[in-house]
Amino acid sequence: MAGKQTIKSQASKLSEPDVIVDFVFDDGLLFIAISNLSDKPAYKVSITFDQEIHGLDGKDICALPLFRNIEFLAPHKT
Repeated sequence: MAGKQTIKSQASKLSEPDVIVDFVFDDGLLFIAISNLSDKPAYKVSITFDQEIHGLDGKDICALPLFRNIEFLAPHKT
């Protein structure tokens, strides 16, 4: 029985969307891109950072509401 539970849990992990955070530098500007690399939509995505990232005004960018709850991220979209 434990073997079946392990297989089921591994299958559910494989079916989860693959969402990444990428840092892109372009013309001296830093962009933070959130991308869904999978074939299925991602719902209620929240992102946490290990360290603070400060903008030009000194505010912590990681604390922006954008990173707390992205309701929907379409497949293969940034």
